[in-house]
Amino acid sequence: MLIGTDSQVTRKNRIALDIGTNTEITFINDDGRMFCCSCASGPAFEGAHIHNGMRASSGAIERVQIRDRKLHYQTIGDKPAVGICGSGILDLVSELKRSGAINDRGNFDPTFPGVEKAPQNYKYVLVPAEESVTGNDISMVRKDINEIILAKRRNSYRN
Repeated sequence: MLIGTDSQVTRKNRIALDIGTNTEITFINDDGRMFCCSCASGPAFEGAHIHNGMRASSGAIERVQIRDRKLHYQTIGDKPAVGICGSGILDLVSELKRSGAINDRGNFDPTFPGVEKAPQNYKYVLVPAEESVTGNDISMVRKDINEIILAKRRNSYRN
């Protein structure tokens, strides 16, 4: 993470986070010294137990923004979307909440663009089937939001 983001070359105080199955946190002091620690996070942050979750590899949705109720995403390697990795999952949950697509309890607003009826509850479609590599919708379902909530709770109890 430090090499990939060039975090170590700055001369400003900075915090860098790599959240996956384990979380690594590095504080970089303005004089270049680094202080690091790590903790267990849980498999949900790596895409495990997530409907369209995957590891951070080519085609994984890694960044998500919702602007004016419209989804914008970036995939690793700018490849066609295959699924969503941990950083994309965290972005997505945050953006769904910020935009009003989900409420404080994680329930979807069925009137929000991209929210569709699912076999159980609702889902938010990031990539429709005809645009995904898999030929299936890449979406987040209510169960995925529950997994993130549980992983966050488990992680907060450990720390």
